[in-house]
Amino acid sequence: MSVSITLDDQLANQLIRQAEGRDLSLQEWAVSILRDAANGHPTPEAWSRLQARRLTLIARQHGAGLSDDEVAELERLQEAVATASEPFDRSLLARLSVLEEQARACGVFTNE
Repeated sequence: MSVSITLDDQLANQLIRQAEGRDLSLQEWAVSILRDAANGHPTPEAWSRLQARRLTLIARQHGAGLSDDEVAELERLQEAVATASEPFDRSLLARLSVLEEQARACGVFTNE
């Protein structure tokens, strides 16, 4: 399906720079951004900002403490990280399972 949108110059230039930085065409980058947004995934830049905010809140939590709103924000950010990490975590656990089986077959590993 073909869809056309009109962008202001500032946004168009920003997207062009981002696409060039990724060695993608503007169309490829725009489709990637839209696909991620439709699936609820932040862009890499947005993810970096969220992570920076999360780390700031964690540091503050162990120092001066957090307000109720900041506690709620940190919980949301922690949940977002857990959700984003889940597929990677599953693949690591699957690989670990294979390695454990190989170690057991060699008599190197017992899970007792």
